Amino acid sequence: MTDLNAKLPSTAKIVEQLKNDGQDFEWYPTTNEMMKAVVEDIIQCDFAGDKHSFLDIGCGDGRVLRFIREYTYSNNFRANNHLPFQEVFGIEKSETHLKSLIKSDIPVIGTDFWETRLMDKNVSVIFCNPPYSEYAQWVENILTNGYALSFYFVIPERWIDNKGIESALKRRNLRADVIYQGDFLNGERSARAKINIVRVASNRFYRSFNSFRSSEDKGLDYPNFSHTHYSDSADDPFNNWFDEVFKFDLDKNTLEKEKNNDEACRAVFAKSNGIQELADWYNKDLSEIQKNYDALSALDPVLFKELGINLDNLKEAVRNRFSSLKNRYWNNFIDFYEPIRSRLTKEKREELKFKLVSQTSSLDFTVKNMLYVTELVIERANDYFNEQIVGFYKKLADLENIKMYKSNQKVFATNYDWRYNRENTPYKLECRIITTGVSQSYFTPSLQDMDNRLNDICIILRSIGFNVELQKHGYDDKIPFGQSLDYLEHNMTTNKKETAFEVKFFKNGNCHIKFRKDIMLALNVVAGRLLGWVTTPEQASEEMGESLSDIQANWHKTDALKLTNKSTLIGLPHFE
Repeated sequence: MTDLNAKLPSTAKIVEQLKNDGQDFEWYPTTNEMMKAVVEDIIQCDFAGDKHSFLDIGCGDGRVLRFIREYTYSNNFRANNHLPFQEVFGIEKSETHLKSLIKSDIPVIGTDFWETRLMDKNVSVIFCNPPYSEYAQWVENILTNGYALSFYFVIPERWIDNKGIESALKRRNLRADVIYQGDFLNGERSARAKINIVRVASNRFYRSFNSFRSSEDKGLDYPNFSHTHYSDSADDPFNNWFDEVFKFDLDKNTLEKEKNNDEACRAVFAKSNGIQELADWYNKDLSEIQKNYDALSALDPVLFKELGINLDNLKEAVRNRFSSLKNRYWNNFIDFYEPIRSRLTKEKREELKFKLVSQTSSLDFTVKNMLYVTELVIERANDYFNEQIVGFYKKLADLENIKMYKSNQKVFATNYDWRYNRENTPYKLECRIITTGVSQSYFTPSLQDMDNRLNDICIILRSIGFNVELQKHGYDDKIPFGQSLDYLEHNMTTNKKETAFEVKFFKNGNCHIKFRKDIMLALNVVAGRLLGWVTTPEQASEEMGESLSDIQANWHKTDALKLTNKSTLIGLPHFE
């Protein structure tokens, strides 16, 4: 098998960079030999299907995750089998490593181990090569709160005598087996420590249920997950936490006082860029929820029985409460954090929120994670810019708003025919655009209701080089039907403000937008180039009926605006 880390910088260079950045958190890379021991053990375990997931806590530069993702093996039946992991995830604190992980397209679901709630990270396998000065605390926390079928730890051999680890194993009825013994003497970053790779899984998963062997025995059993539901509640650490908090005997008959507190989680986000303040508000809300449910657990259990409250239903309600609070904060952050809101259209922000939920579903709401998401947006900003320009351009295209290219003088009788053929029909937009369905009533629409649509226009124009000023509208701000609302551009050359586009609303629900001629020309050139309809300025001049000099002035507009030193340009603070 080829070296999966051959394209990476040398470990020595990475360590040097980590030390220079103050980001060396005892990073001793897992060796290929150790990784091979883990995957060979995984192959021996019965994982039914191939829709499992793998989480590396303290994943460094992601070499273990790349190894897991790319490893293939042969058996008696066929060659080139893949491991059963459909998804891999990492948790990593080092800013230096995080930047590498973003570029490697490795999903990160936490940036600080001690700030990450493990109990809602439902994965098949958790792997960890922890800092050895804190290995016992890491292992105990993972065994207590980790939600997985099995765990693998690269830890000092003295773990066997650690009382905290022993206690954590007993609390969840877990079994630990040593699958590898070795050291880092021949590693890329040498160390003398003697280590074990320890596999941990529930006793009930093992094939031989009546003869549990210790780590010193010669024989080694393997877990059997082939008949185990992926999210089996018996191994959910959330249940352990819940059961510790809610130790009820529903048959108890002493009721002293009725107490009901269902105070809703209040909305705390106020469109501020103070992400530390926002994180503080979130933690405050989280503490309030925790306190409320702690108080609820202290109520006389008879009250629950009289109210017909089922503890299983209550458990799901608590879980959903935690999850919904986090999702609400993430949604508000993406929608209103200015470095993101001022650069991504509403559609792109919705895509980002969906991706955050679907790929990193349980990313905790912390300052570092907010910075990570922003860094992710910045890293992919150029792609986002191009995609949203094209998406915006197509949305404005209607039969009344377009003019066909010279070589494509098609005539459509109806809007239906146009919409059916629009993907293969090159066109340019007129300066006057009519959009429909803006308002469904005869009342003057609130500008707050239109804020996203108007903000999107400003974002697109800013992305093609026009310094259009964003406006924030209050909930009660209105504009009479037919009256012009002007959006201004600050011309940096003349230091004057000029109208970039004007908007008018009408009682029939339509909105008329009039763009300045030079702005629409730039938009047509940029969109035509991105869509591949024109490949040279000369061709664009011929097709659009515009002067060659005007076309050339806008031809490389998006190239000049591409972000290079992205963090600096966006004003993003560094990870701390």
